[in-house]
Amino acid sequence: MAQMSGSVTKITRPVPNLALDSTANNDVKLFLGACANTTIERALTEFSARLCYNSVSKMGTSENFIPKVLSSGHLSVAEHASIMLPWSLMGKLGARKIFEWNRYFDFPPGRVAGNLRCWIELMRMGGYYPFHEVLLSVFGDIYASESFVHPTELHEWSEEAGFRVPSAEGAGPHVYLLAVNYGTFGMSKRPTTVRDKEWARYTWMVENVSRSLTHQLVRHRGASFSQESQRYVDFEKSAATKQYGDFIYPPGLNFGQQDMTRYAYMQSVEHYKDLRKSGVKKEDARFVLPNGTTTRMIVSFSFNELSHFLTVRCAKDAQWEIRSLAKIMLQQAAMATPHEIFSNLKEGFEIADWG
Repeated sequence: MAQMSGSVTKITRPVPNLALDSTANNDVKLFLGACANTTIERALTEFSARLCYNSVSKMGTSENFIPKVLSSGHLSVAEHASIMLPWSLMGKLGARKIFEWNRYFDFPPGRVAGNLRCWIELMRMGGYYPFHEVLLSVFGDIYASESFVHPTELHEWSEEAGFRVPSAEGAGPHVYLLAVNYGTFGMSKRPTTVRDKEWARYTWMVENVSRSLTHQLVRHRGASFSQESQRYVDFEKSAATKQYGDFIYPPGLNFGQQDMTRYAYMQSVEHYKDLRKSGVKKEDARFVLPNGTTTRMIVSFSFNELSHFLTVRCAKDAQWEIRSLAKIMLQQAAMATPHEIFSNLKEGFEIADWG
C-alpha cells in the first residue's frame, strides 16, 4: 500500500513466483534474483528485453539498459509489468479520455488497470495528475529517463508476499509462471464466471516450443509478447536452440518422415549459414528458416484474455503443440489462483485424459 496525504490507497502490482528458485533453468533464476534486488516491474521489463536480445546473463549489470531500450521505441517489453490504481488518483481524467489515449487500459469498478507501457504513454501526454506520485514511487527507476514532473514527495511501498507454483520442464514445452498481479480479487476474493470484470494479469516464460506455436499464440491480441529476436540474434547463437535443440518435430511422423523433415531442415540451416557468410543481414537470412525452429517467449495475459485462450486452446480440436502449452498454463494458473473458472475448465476438458 502507498500512503497518500494521510490516507491509505490500495494498489495492486505483480508478485513473483517464489518456486522459481527450484528450477534447473539458470535464466529464470536470474529473473528471480533480480526481483530480490530491485522492483518486480523493473525485473520483468529487463528480463523481457534481454530475452529478445539474448543477453539474459547480463541481468542487473547496467542501470542504463532499460532506459535505453524504452527510448529506442521498444516499448512492448514494458507490457509485462502492470499496476492498478483507484480513480481517486486520476484527477480530472475520465475513462473516455484515458481510453482515447490508450485502448489497452481496463476499468474495474472504481479503478484503472494498465501495464507499464500504458502508464508511460499516459504520462507522456503531459500535465500532472495525482497518479504520477504513486507511479514514480513504484517505477521510479524505469521512469528515470522520462521527462516527467517529479513530485516533491515519493510514497513508501510495502511488498506483498509471493506465491509458489512449480515449473514445467518435461519433454514438451517448458513453462514458467513468472509473476501474477491478482487485481481486484486478490488472494481472498475469486471471480465466479468468465464474464467477471475483475482484473488480474499472468506472466509466463515459455521455452522449447516452435515458431509455428508462437505464430498461433500472437493471434491472441489482448495478450503481450516478447520473443527472442531472429533479427538481432544470430540463429547459431540463439539461447533457445542451444538449450533445447534447434527443431521441434511433429509427433505424428514415422521414421522415414522424420528423416525427410530433418534433411529439409538441415538444408535450410546450411542456406542460412551461407547467406550470413556472404554478408546477408540476420533479418534477411532468417527468411529461409522453417516454422519448426525452436524459440522462446515471454507472454502476459489479462484474466479475461487467459480464460478465452484456455477455452479455445485446451479444446481437443486445437493444434497439438499449443494445446500442450495451454494445458500446462491452465494447471499453473489454477494453482496460483484456484478459483472456479479454472476448475470448471479443467473438468470441461477432461483433465484425466491429458496424461
